Amino acid sequence: MGKKIRVNASNEPAMFQFFKQYVHQTDKNEFYCDGEYAYPDNPGVEVDFQNIQHTYELFLLLGNYWGGWNSTPTSNEMYNVAKEWESRFAAEIIEMSYDSVGFRFGRVLPDAETDDLINECKNLYANANRGGGYEEMKKIIKEKSELHIWWD
Repeated sequence: MGKKIRVNASNEPAMFQFFKQYVHQTDKNEFYCDGEYAYPDNPGVEVDFQNIQHTYELFLLLGNYWGGWNSTPTSNEMYNVAKEWESRFAAEIIEMSYDSVGFRFGRVLPDAETDDLINECKNLYANANRGGGYEEMKKIIKEKSELHIWWD
């Protein structure tokens, strides 16, 4: 049983190496690269990670290809965070790039949990990926049951 996660394949060398090693094109052309960079307004491509059962396991595959620079957590640190968030908030990864992660929650989070989650994001030095700061982050969690974070 696999999990599908939208991956933004940018011009970042680490993500290129990840794609080179792990992402394959099927004979049905389910994945392709047209040579253009994936910009923030580009939704990326959906990849079926067939060998994982939980989306947080993606960080095990990424290894050194993700994180560990500036204030970005390492992939091992994000594995633990995402695993905990799945347990506490029913959070699954729905998208990612070399410096961002998007989650969808399997339930509505009460205000207290939302505030706790935002404080955890602050402790991770994670910024609101959709702009607008932490107030916008809270609004998106409430309205869409999603969290989009990134690091500089």
